[in-house]
Amino acid sequence: MEENPQADVVGQSGEGVVPWTLLTGVDAKNDHRFFTEELWCGAAVEVALDSSDTHSFLRDSVEFANERLFGNLSCSLFVHPDTEKAHPKEVDTAIADLRYGSVSVNANTQLGFGLMKLRWGAFPGNTPQNIQSGTGQTHNSMLFDYTEVCLSFRRDEIHRNSLIGHMLCICRNL
Repeated sequence: MEENPQADVVGQSGEGVVPWTLLTGVDAKNDHRFFTEELWCGAAVEVALDSSDTHSFLRDSVEFANERLFGNLSCSLFVHPDTEKAHPKEVDTAIADLRYGSVSVNANTQLGFGLMKLRWGAFPGNTPQNIQSGTGQTHNSMLFDYTEVCLSFRRDEIHRNSLIGHMLCICRNL
């Protein structure tokens, strides 16, 4: 918190408590600590990208996530249903281009972890010299061979009153 006095603390704080933190207006061009370290706490960082339209925003955000953020275990992509309907190719390309072991669409990243049938582990290709989020995997009770990424989708427009919504899970093989 000392590094980012402009951050908003959400919830309790105090001795022995790491508060949920929201940091807005972070410049995408800076080498901010939130970009170079894997955070093991409740933090959300808002980064504005200089993109002129939906296509360039999706492309730029995927590039930012893949190239600038440390770690490749899991990520979430939140897309408004109207945007998904208006730009289906761009959204599909963005999902396919994310280099994370678990990609959740319109759902929190814990969804990929909580679905024990799916593989949970970093995107393949990490080395001891650039370990990122590790080299192993766990779960995978369906015993999929050589998976690269597991995708999970939440479709609230189908089940608006459901906590989880409609789930579609896909494992892409290497």
